[in-house]
Amino acid sequence: MISLPQILLLLVTLFFSYSSGLFADAGKEVESVQGKINPKTKPSPSQKGVDPKPKPISKTPPPPKNSEENENKIPVDPKESAKSVPLPLVAEVNGQPIRTYAFEKLLIEQLQAGLADSVELRKKIRDELVIQTLLSQLAMEEGVDQSEEVELAFESARRGILSDAWRQNWVRENPVSEDEIMVEYNATIEKLGGSEYQLRQVVVADETAAMLILDQLDAGKELGELATRYTIEAGGKKSKGLLPWVSPSLLLSPLGDWVSQSKSGELIKTPVRTKAGWHIVRVEGVRPLKPPTLKQLRNQISQGILQQRMTQNIQKLLDQAKINF
Repeated sequence: MISLPQILLLLVTLFFSYSSGLFADAGKEVESVQGKINPKTKPSPSQKGVDPKPKPISKTPPPPKNSEENENKIPVDPKESAKSVPLPLVAEVNGQPIRTYAFEKLLIEQLQAGLADSVELRKKIRDELVIQTLLSQLAMEEGVDQSEEVELAFESARRGILSDAWRQNWVRENPVSEDEIMVEYNATIEKLGGSEYQLRQVVVADETAAMLILDQLDAGKELGELATRYTIEAGGKKSKGLLPWVSPSLLLSPLGDWVSQSKSGELIKTPVRTKAGWHIVRVEGVRPLKPPTLKQLRNQISQGILQQRMTQNIQKLLDQAKINF
């Protein structure tokens, strides 16, 4: 599984690879909208990113290594220096910059929604940001931003942004150690056990229906055929009730306990009730389980530990807060 930092790094790399081709041409839709709203305003060459009178770059020779100027120079804090460096721009609309952060955020949302990354997608995102910026400027000029509906929307958005920022900051300040990951990994492997099972089952809604399935099996009917006709399990009709290989510890309780005590080819004669319904199960096969590696489970384990800790911490904060309903 690719982590969020890796996704962001990949997207930033792709963005700068495409940026020279993406932002050279303005979208037709943007030019049309801007022309209708502000036909008399023409963007200056500097707004297009071109300086009409480029200034010559003066080269100042570096001072001597041991000069008095160097000795008295105050070192610059890298963090403070980074704050003063402006973020790269996607575009400018009437002098208002659109930062790459907004572009990357929309791009990630589109990719997570299943769209494929492409030059056309990036152009659409750029043009949409330009349109949003232009229309937001008009909304403020016309006083639309002062309406109660907009203020409530701002309040809701601000609340969500701040709560997400708190969670992200909490995760940064509470990292999971390698020892904790290893302890959880060993516990997971032990819980999985040494064998995995392949099952075929029919799941029905009540015990009476489950007993009727057992009667039909005694009469010579095939379990797979009965699953195709009667099971309420998602996907069970298509697969004839056959499940992928699984550790009993991952099955709904108490089904896992029944399965772990059964042999290959054995039909569990008693219907087993779980929160999904009543199960009539036959063990189709048993084989040694090959446990997943630490590398395969590291991210999942780390996220699980963080989520559990955060939930506990938030519950403590809720217990301390004054809340009225």
